[in-house]
Amino acid sequence: MLCACNFNCDINYCTSKFGCFTQIVLKSDQKRYSILYGCTSNLIQSIQCGLDNFKDQFKCCKSGDFCNLNFTNEYLQAPKLPRDTTIQFWNINYFLIILSCLFSILISGLALYFCKKIRQIRRESHIKDQLKNFRHRIQHEINEPKIVVETIQSYTSSGNGPSELIQRTISRDIHIDYDSGPLGKGRFGVVWKAKWNHDDIAVKVFFSMNEPSWTRETQIYQTNLIRHENILGYITSDIMGLGCTVNMIILTDYHPLGSLYDYLQKNTLNKSQLLKFLFSISNGLTHLHQEIFSTSYKPSIIHRDLKTKNILVKQNLECCIADFGLAIRFNHNHIENDYELSLRQGSVRYMAPECLNESLDLRSVESLKKTDIYSFSLVIWEVISRLKIDGFINDEHRPPFYEMVSGDPQIDVMRDIVCVKGLRPKSKIENLIKDQDLIQVVELMRECWSNNPAERLSALYLKKKFKKFIQ
Repeated sequence: MLCACNFNCDINYCTSKFGCFTQIVLKSDQKRYSILYGCTSNLIQSIQCGLDNFKDQFKCCKSGDFCNLNFTNEYLQAPKLPRDTTIQFWNINYFLIILSCLFSILISGLALYFCKKIRQIRRESHIKDQLKNFRHRIQHEINEPKIVVETIQSYTSSGNGPSELIQRTISRDIHIDYDSGPLGKGRFGVVWKAKWNHDDIAVKVFFSMNEPSWTRETQIYQTNLIRHENILGYITSDIMGLGCTVNMIILTDYHPLGSLYDYLQKNTLNKSQLLKFLFSISNGLTHLHQEIFSTSYKPSIIHRDLKTKNILVKQNLECCIADFGLAIRFNHNHIENDYELSLRQGSVRYMAPECLNESLDLRSVESLKKTDIYSFSLVIWEVISRLKIDGFINDEHRPPFYEMVSGDPQIDVMRDIVCVKGLRPKSKIENLIKDQDLIQVVELMRECWSNNPAERLSALYLKKKFKKFIQ
């Protein structure tokens, strides 16, 4: 049964099978009494009930739950029991459960925070290691260093002193303009506008898995005597950490007019602009293909991915050739050993017939030059298609073979069109041209896209012809 309890109890009631008791105890002043309630825990206590000694008297009962509350005393007040003891018990449990949940959440949050902090520290350490390894490898793979060397004159008391070389990576000094969006995207990376020493430059950021392409393009740009007015101006190469990754970068001159492809999208051309574009492209291509023997040797360079998206328009409306990620060098008519060649490299739409049908002789520098000439013929077609003629409304700029294929065509489809059927791009404007110089340009274009590589013209010949037209 349940009994009222006010001593040796965690709560104000207890249970017993022997009954309940009320004990009256005289206090030390001999004038007041205190009353104790509890459970009869054994048979001996139940025998004490009924003794007549009022000083230490037990009153026992078994008549029902809390029967020991029936005794009252004017000096003392019986303990107040809750109406529903079950509710109080469950409230305490709920409180403990909520407290446990909050404690668990706190511990979990702290654990996640420390785990994230540890992972961040490890990631930063890993990036630093990668940067260190990349820079070590660069010094062995590239002939020229890819770090900016600043010469600072340190003066002695006499005013003359030795030059002191201070090295630092250029990636720390550039500020990429991410807000304006990328200038262009390719298979190997993304090109951004950036600031360096308060000047506008272009930064080509290579994806981490395309290190061979970055190495190859850097080697091409660092070739002896490569600098030319119609080759994109090269500044330097470096590596930099972007977020959680390590990327390779190439810094070049910035040309706000963008690529020739972008320019043709927005503009039509008159005869003078058209010839200026074609002459500057052929001039740059001639310099690439030419092998120069002098105090410094320059090998022949084959671009292998010539198209309007890889040609930039300068402020003076001349063009310069860019993007050498697939280019190769020939030293004394022998290809460099570190290149892994494939018959099918470059954009499929601009790929020469001998590349599509895999008949190209990779050991012949002249054969490889003719693949660039074929691609150049399609660039000529794109430029001519934007020629402005009185009484004729130009269609919007479209890539070669747009009426036959769309998007990024498959090799098998292009081989069927170019090699099997022998088709070439068509333009409505070709039949409307009356100017004799431009008629000859169309004839040169058709010679350059011949199925037979031997019938195609050289870059030097084209350069001389276009220069004659301009004069």
